[in-house]
Amino acid sequence: MPKYLFLFLLFHSGVCANKSSFSFIVFWNVGQGQWITAVNPDQCLHYDFGGELKFWPKNKNLLLKLCKNKQNILHLSHPDLDHYALYPLLIKTLSKLCWNDIDHAALPLRRVPKKISLCTPENKKITESKRLYKPTVFTNKNDSSQVYHYKSVLIPGDSSQKQEKIWAKTIKTPQDFKFLSLGHHGSRTSSSDFLLTKLSHLKMAIVQARKSRFNHPHKETVQRLKKYHIPLLKTEDWGNTAVLF
Repeated sequence: MPKYLFLFLLFHSGVCANKSSFSFIVFWNVGQGQWITAVNPDQCLHYDFGGELKFWPKNKNLLLKLCKNKQNILHLSHPDLDHYALYPLLIKTLSKLCWNDIDHAALPLRRVPKKISLCTPENKKITESKRLYKPTVFTNKNDSSQVYHYKSVLIPGDSSQKQEKIWAKTIKTPQDFKFLSLGHHGSRTSSSDFLLTKLSHLKMAIVQARKSRFNHPHKETVQRLKKYHIPLLKTEDWGNTAVLF
């Protein structure tokens, strides 16, 4: 038997209103941007918190049901506005917030009303988040993306194919990765053949984008996924979606 069960669920305001003993990871429908939340009984782990502001009202009530009284731990892949635009709204909505990474806790992010402190070891003691890669040399913001791994989900931010060739070499157990948050919202500059070959056990790729904004996901990326027989789910089509472990 597998160690986890994965399901895709369409979320509405009545789902998971009560505290539960299982965990799941939510891919929010935020238009063009990235906001992914791992929900545990006592914690919510946010991997970026960006997207278009017009999507916030529909997501706020569900966020409160899932995370209001829990410790909320912030991870930021890189300081692009479409990956942290919702930060001021999170601050106003959630009372228990802390940064996972001291580097990002010190960033002078735009539109930020106040500083949030770094998480203590006690805050993070049951966290199952792993940082797979932290670049030290890069020439643009996208390539400064940190790469995260939560359970069977890989979250590469906007990491380009050039960076993928660096960090994908560190993947020793490809069976650990079943779901891919599509890099750079499905841009042709990410999700390389090299990476997809490494991720030989993928069951699904998920993209958070709005087609009419930047034409994401690009057709080249979609074709690469088809070549490796990896189904693609778009939050633009399906709304808030989650993997249940």
